[in-house]
Amino acid sequence: MLDTLDRRLPGSRPRTDVDVIAINVAAVFLADELLRLLAAAAATAAAALLWGDEARLPESFLERVGAGASIPLGPALLTRTAMATPVPDVLRLPATVRDAAGARGYAGTLAYGRHRELALELTRVLDAPASRPRGRLGGHASARRILDRVAALNRVVLRAMAEGQPGDVSPPRLGFSPGVLARLPGVTLDALAAVLPPVAVLDFSRLAAVLDGAGSVAGTACPRLPAGMPAMAGVVAAR
Repeated sequence: MLDTLDRRLPGSRPRTDVDVIAINVAAVFLADELLRLLAAAAATAAAALLWGDEARLPESFLERVGAGASIPLGPALLTRTAMATPVPDVLRLPATVRDAAGARGYAGTLAYGRHRELALELTRVLDAPASRPRGRLGGHASARRILDRVAALNRVVLRAMAEGQPGDVSPPRLGFSPGVLARLPGVTLDALAAVLPPVAVLDFSRLAAVLDGAGSVAGTACPRLPAGMPAMAGVVAAR
């Protein structure tokens, strides 16, 4: 089982409340995009494309797809445990990503390759008959919204890792030293975030529990929001 982001990742500092809130808000917004799809088959297909075998959508989540449901944001703001798990395979960046120029080149390659293919395949599966039982097209728009939310999640995770301690690394675990991220400017991290597949998989079991009204997600509640919350709010797009 991979370490969750609320624990100490190799090369990362301990998760602060602001880090966890940023990650959880991005996770909720991405999960909400799956809930907005027209059918459970569409959500299942989209999750398979984004995370492969890493993601399992609970029945209680799938039952709410296309029914106008959305996940309450409150519990995401009131927990110190992140609702996402890192995906080391995605974070195994090539050796060429050692500086801003190398990272920009890699991002450009992804934009014209894997990212474009993912967008096209996501559009295809969302336009499949099983994914749109009411006969409406709209796969392209849905795919675009989902990938925008993926980029937002990637952005907060990569920036949190970039602020880690370079001396505490485990290259066999992630495939690279997170210290590399610390050397990249924010604009370059954002460029990578926009074209990488999800660098973390959502904890759909916990998200489904919140959706079902089972109370706050597991973890210790914060008595109040941290002072950095207003600044964090600008990291993810408005709902």
